[in-house]
Amino acid sequence: MILRVFFIPLILPSSLFSATLYTGSPNNIFDTGNWDAGLPAIGNQGTISTDSAWPSNNDLSGWDLLLTGGTLADESTSFSTNEIYGGTKFDIQGGTWQRNGVVRIHGGAEVTVGSGAATIGGIAAISAATGGGQDGGFSLNVSGGTMTMNNVINFNNQANLSTINVSGGSLIMGYGASDLRTIDESNSLFNLTGGALSSYSLNMSAADNNIVVTLSDGQFIVGVGGYNPNSTDGITDERNVNFTPGGSATWQLEGADQALFEGLYTNGTLLAGSDNSAPFDSTFQVSGDTISLLAVPEPSSALLSLLGLAAFVRRKRS
Repeated sequence: MILRVFFIPLILPSSLFSATLYTGSPNNIFDTGNWDAGLPAIGNQGTISTDSAWPSNNDLSGWDLLLTGGTLADESTSFSTNEIYGGTKFDIQGGTWQRNGVVRIHGGAEVTVGSGAATIGGIAAISAATGGGQDGGFSLNVSGGTMTMNNVINFNNQANLSTINVSGGSLIMGYGASDLRTIDESNSLFNLTGGALSSYSLNMSAADNNIVVTLSDGQFIVGVGGYNPNSTDGITDERNVNFTPGGSATWQLEGADQALFEGLYTNGTLLAGSDNSAPFDSTFQVSGDTISLLAVPEPSSALLSLLGLAAFVRRKRS
């Protein structure tokens, strides 16, 4: 018998392997001539590893951009220029994104900081609306490195849902005393699973709901601007800080004490597992101005031995 082996070529879409590298240094990232395979786009990821310039009056819409080195100098000084939207993916895995003005992110865009740094100067506002229109929220993911938003950060999401996830590194928001407003409108969800999330203040709009900070692991720090959820019923209003059961997160609220934390827990603006029905003292522990979940003691070896012996006796009797 003759065994015939046929080889069938596997043809995959070229977009799966499409990529373009930035070759100008420093120069305009919107100049096609500064890329070896055209401007970045979804399906044609662009990588920047050297110093580069992002001139004003140029939005990132439908881009897939990876920063691995150098400084990307963002020359915008107004929230109405150099916006990030249209499903853009902007991934910082090295180098520095430097912006002296406001940044507006919306339209399903995703910004990630995994290494390196992003520094946004002036009043740093992230908005899910453009010109009052609605085109979708955004996601901001910090897993390493540092992202700093100086002065005020204003999450203005209106009808859209936006998420801010910190799993490592550091996200620093709103360190300035000119305005204490941190979150202006509804549907802003913060998730801390590692690293550090720091803010000058944490103030939530009284007219909006679904503004929730969920703490699993890591360090949450709110500075002298304080925490004002503008609510006497944080569960109904959906404006609260919520600890995840079993997590090891800590929340430092400058100037707070146990009485203040107990008051927040009573009115539902501080929760554990989205609930405030259990006694405070059996749920939380407070040290100075820092609160965390009360650690559940692990069973001692002696107790485990007794439980094992009891189970053995029951088996013998049966």
